[in-house]
Amino acid sequence: MERKPKKPSKLQQEERRLETGRLLLENRMSQVQTVRHLGISDVSVAHWEQRLEAENHN
Repeated sequence: MERKPKKPSKLQQEERRLETGRLLLENRMSQVQTVRHLGISDVSVAHWEQRLEAENHN
């Protein structure tokens, strides 16, 4: 039987969101590079990039 990986804790999720934001804001990595580097979904990275852009336009 195949085991599912453990879901990250709330703290781990927040750390990933902050790291994603930092990498995207600093233009250090593209979305694809960020996905690979942090091991998160492309949907999550796209979502956080949209939120950062919206916050920066206000």
